[in-house]
Amino acid sequence: ITGVGDGAGALKAMEADDINLEFASDGKTLAGATLASARPRQATIDLAADGGARRIAGQWVDVRFGPDGATVNGLTVRDGVGLTLPATATEPPRTITSATLTAAAEGGTSLNAARFVDNVEYREAPKGGTPRVVRARSLDAATAPGLGAMTDARFAGAVRFEEGQTRGASGLARYFADRGRIELDGVDQTTGQSPRVTDGQVAIGAAHIEITDEPRRIAARGNVRSVM
Repeated sequence: ITGVGDGAGALKAMEADDINLEFASDGKTLAGATLASARPRQATIDLAADGGARRIAGQWVDVRFGPDGATVNGLTVRDGVGLTLPATATEPPRTITSATLTAAAEGGTSLNAARFVDNVEYREAPKGGTPRVVRARSLDAATAPGLGAMTDARFAGAVRFEEGQTRGASGLARYFADRGRIELDGVDQTTGQSPRVTDGQVAIGAAHIEITDEPRRIAARGNVRSVM
């Protein structure tokens, strides 16, 4: 199904083995849709957003529409979830995978908040740079309308951060994608240790650690311990 609407958050296309459509009382306006496929990531929808369409994939997808019958304001995805965010002039391409995804329109008309749960992996690949990967049990993300540019990402549960030789671990992490900064907090549930980071030359443990780019800088406070 293609050509549903235009504008940030509008459904551009959806594809699956089976699709059920729900209509409003006028019999014309879409109220919802349910997509199902036999295999993970074979049920897909494309959303319009500034910077290019966003593709969401899973095995089962439930879509809720706003009053216009085109703008998506509610989304639930299960089994083999994948969200693809294309590169823009200022942002690298990003992908997020997990077991489940729920997204909603908070204080707006189109999707601008998403929650990923179980086996979460966030990956971005700067052009000519080192790929950045964050893994956790859950991720709560705030975005521009239509699951557009990501402004704030909060990871929780056995968080693991990787970028080349730089590795980090903590119980919680907050990633300001538009500023290139990640903050590590909280006890790691799997090891019982405070946040820790190593860049191959020095290992740092502390109650709170911040990692920033351009230039690369690591700042720590609270019971700091460093080993060279």
